[in-house]
Amino acid sequence: MEKAKRAKEEAEDSGFADITLYDDARKLAEDLLNERIDAAVRGDIDSNRAMGAVRKAFQVPKVLRSAFMQPRDGRMFLLAPVGIDEGWTIAEKVEIARLSVRLMRRLDMEPKVGFMSGGRASDKGRMAEIDRSIETADIAYFYSDEKITFMMTREGQHLPIDFSLDKLVTLLDPKQFFRANRQFLVGFEAIENVFTHFKGKLKLELAPKNKHEVFVSGDRMTDFKEWLGK
Repeated sequence: MEKAKRAKEEAEDSGFADITLYDDARKLAEDLLNERIDAAVRGDIDSNRAMGAVRKAFQVPKVLRSAFMQPRDGRMFLLAPVGIDEGWTIAEKVEIARLSVRLMRRLDMEPKVGFMSGGRASDKGRMAEIDRSIETADIAYFYSDEKITFMMTREGQHLPIDFSLDKLVTLLDPKQFFRANRQFLVGFEAIENVFTHFKGKLKLELAPKNKHEVFVSGDRMTDFKEWLGK
């Protein structure tokens, strides 16, 4: 509590905000719900009690969290997931990213999103937990259908997401993803074969397969070959 008191004094002395100290997780959650406070820092309150109180107050089955971090003299960023039970599925990872992007934009921060797996592909087979973390982190490609953007996982799940392909191009690592055409943003590891098609077009065979045929646009073929290393 002494650290919290010192933090409160420093924040208020600097004009940052008016601070209320809590030792009751239930009261903190209720004040958040009823907008008596704008934000909360858990501090020394037990994590299980605090998250349990938040879930109960907001009547949600799970809380997804991101933590603000800033190295000395470095750029502030959000790191997630925070809890050991968060972010285990592709859908949860995408939801955390979506909510974090929304928060960063409200703070006038330009978001760029990166995903890390729990291990490298070469680590497969060492532990079941590592295998699952690698598999759930694998995004095969993104595509647009009927004006909706979908993410295809390596397991063949089609998950709708809020980002357009144009926006994803600015957020993802260009070494890992390439905009093949207006409809597809493909991951390097998802390309199984490249075929020369009619009139010299390049046709891609992706894994998992998609119901749409995938061609590289004519104006992107040179860049695609360079990206592919051919």
